[in-house]
Amino acid sequence: MPSSGLDIRCPFAYLFAQHQEWQDHKFGWACLGKSVLSSRTKLLTSERYDKNQVNVKGKNWGQKMTEAKGVEAVDRALKILNCFDAGTVELSLAELSRLTGFYKSTILRIAVSLERFEFLVRGDTGLFRLGTAAGRLGAFYRQTFDLAEVVRPQLKALCDATNETASFYIREGESRICLYRAEPKRAIRHSITEGASMPLVHGASGKILLAFSGAKTKQATEIRTQGFCSSFGERDPEVAAISLPLLTRSGRLVGALAVSGLITRFSDDAQKTMLELLKTSQARLATQVLD
Repeated sequence: MPSSGLDIRCPFAYLFAQHQEWQDHKFGWACLGKSVLSSRTKLLTSERYDKNQVNVKGKNWGQKMTEAKGVEAVDRALKILNCFDAGTVELSLAELSRLTGFYKSTILRIAVSLERFEFLVRGDTGLFRLGTAAGRLGAFYRQTFDLAEVVRPQLKALCDATNETASFYIREGESRICLYRAEPKRAIRHSITEGASMPLVHGASGKILLAFSGAKTKQATEIRTQGFCSSFGERDPEVAAISLPLLTRSGRLVGALAVSGLITRFSDDAQKTMLELLKTSQARLATQVLD
């Protein structure tokens, strides 16, 4: 019989060795279990993962979820700050609660952090107003703002979605200037040159600029009420266009967005689609342009 270094003729020695081997075995599994538990705990508490990124049920441990839900506390803080605008400089706790839908206790808790970082100030009267940090960020944004950077991507999106020319006009005296434009690749299209000057009185975008600059005519009033303007063959007998204004949050006119192309392609259904796409771009740009 091969020698194992243990005399099995001594029952006590043999049993002791078996017991020791089992204890070592248990110790090894205990260490492994603690290691796995520690790893899982670290994964949960790590700053690199949160409950929106990790499937804590264990089926796909560590797998990131595709939808980023953000941080609820940050969303609430930003919602509070967004209650303030040019016409609402100060707000009471009750007003903030009504505008946000949050409990007053929630607002007060979040306000502590916002005040600490100078994004919010509460005066002696108890009213809240924006703090100096918000002003610093606003000033920096104004210094670095480039209208082309926000308008051009929306024109490109409009052009791609409609397969027609998308353009942006500003008013200069009694003329409208095509500041930016995006044209489709189709052979027959409405071609516009950036920088081109055209009269305000002809075309959808010109009438938009007139109406939202405060013109008092009946047509201007109707356009303001309707919110958009369509034109068919006014400046060019073969061209149709739909336009609506780009306004800041306070209502200041920045310019006019337009989609233009051949009249034959402007069916009722096509116009409805174009108008909805224009409204989408209008809403997106309104949050980015400066007051």
